[in-house]
Amino acid sequence: MSRLLALLLAVAIVLMAPAAMLSWHLSNGLRRDFRAERAAVRVFAGPVGILTGRIWRLQFRVRGAAFEGATVREMRGTLRDVTLNLPRVVGGHLAVRRISGGSAVVVVDETDVQRYLADARDIRGARVRLDDGLVTITGTVAVLNSSFPVEVVARLAIDGGALVLRVETLNISGVAIPPNLGNVLMTAVNPLLVAPDEPVPIRFSDVRVDDGRAVITGVPVP
Repeated sequence: MSRLLALLLAVAIVLMAPAAMLSWHLSNGLRRDFRAERAAVRVFAGPVGILTGRIWRLQFRVRGAAFEGATVREMRGTLRDVTLNLPRVVGGHLAVRRISGGSAVVVVDETDVQRYLADARDIRGARVRLDDGLVTITGTVAVLNSSFPVEVVARLAIDGGALVLRVETLNISGVAIPPNLGNVLMTAVNPLLVAPDEPVPIRFSDVRVDDGRAVITGVPVP
């Protein structure tokens, strides 16, 4: 019986080793490509699938990712029936030729939005609060070499595949600005986040804001 168990264990290792090695290889590449704090990829496929680049299921999770000029707290997803671009995979990149389906989530928090606004330099000293479906931004804006306090209350929305601010109220130095004009002014900072094209093309579909973060759901583009 012990010999049989040893044989079964050896067979299992042989079958599982290629997927484990590819998962480790892609995890390192994803962390490097996203300049991320951490990244993990799990590949579910047999040895033949690994050799041909045809994967039953692929899961990925990235912490502290940077793409499209912004930083996100987390990005995770599951892809089904994946065909990989083998030459790029060998080079250490998660590169996808085809996907039949799946799901994806991108999470940004108050610090991420605050950092983006600081880089944009249109709202100085911005402070951000994400709660109860709303984004509240306070800071100052410069007009004709003078600074004025500003407060923006907005909702996050998906527009053309990007995450944007939709102004509900805007006050500059205590003066209420009409929301339509506020949205025009917000073109200086919109979009906050553009759906990534690589390594997995994602189409944003919805966003929810609460407890200091925005959770953006999407689907991988076949």
